[in-house]
Amino acid sequence: MSPIIFKKAGHNPDLYFHVFNQDFFVNSVVLKMNCRFFRTFLDPSGGKKPHSTLPEFSSEWFTRIEDVVEGKKFRSWSLIFEKFLCAVFGRSYHLQNAVELATLIDMARYYGALPTVTETICAAVLRSSTFAESMFKDPHSVLASAKTLRNYMLFKDSLILSLGPWSAPKYRDFADVELFRAADSLHSSICASLDETQRNIFQAMAKGNQTSQIQYERYQITPVLPAYYRLCLEINFVPEEMGSEIRDHIKPIFINHLHLMPHVTAGSSKFEDYFLCIEVPDHILPWDPKEEEWYI
Repeated sequence: MSPIIFKKAGHNPDLYFHVFNQDFFVNSVVLKMNCRFFRTFLDPSGGKKPHSTLPEFSSEWFTRIEDVVEGKKFRSWSLIFEKFLCAVFGRSYHLQNAVELATLIDMARYYGALPTVTETICAAVLRSSTFAESMFKDPHSVLASAKTLRNYMLFKDSLILSLGPWSAPKYRDFADVELFRAADSLHSSICASLDETQRNIFQAMAKGNQTSQIQYERYQITPVLPAYYRLCLEINFVPEEMGSEIRDHIKPIFINHLHLMPHVTAGSSKFEDYFLCIEVPDHILPWDPKEEEWYI
């Protein structure tokens, strides 16, 4: 395979990396600036710097897998290391799924580059056409990664998704106490909103002297609560003034607060058993936003 070259601001590559059968030519100045591990490796306190057997490079670095692994996983690790270098050197890249995100975080933590990588994550997932779907399927993995990165957008989106399906919320399997408490608090808030919505619906129906039509529709339509409320928006109530009031009470629970999936509809399609209406307040975050140098 051809080598992948990383240089910046006129600094030519002076390091040779061989990582999982892929060669990288890398500039040491940028690397040391952003990675504590390589800063120590290339400028050791003992004064004995690593050397290279290749005259065009000042140092070499080899990474290999001790045990034989399946080929697809082998290639994916090489790809993630390339994305790691993209983050370090300010190049655009994208993350396809939750597994890539978790692997990248592990690398960033090992090489002492969490601050640098953290700043690139939002752009990397926004560029991806597949990451949001992966987050929908596995919100817990993304939530754990977001907690490590202290990433507001990913934390809030994955936390909202962990509240579904409404009939069997995924967050109830969380082992992390902080994440469980955060999700459970939001779940309780949605329950309170639904109670208020239902009371308002009953009051509107009482004023309109109607009690049977919505109950009939409820049992004819679906037992899935988000989908039930979604379809209530389409019922032709009589009188119309009552129907308009009921719809006004229902609409707020179908606001979508997802950043990565702004066009999906709660109570419909694969989100038929999801409410997405909760805003995640900053005080629920399991970290101190004011804390500096948290990555040390």
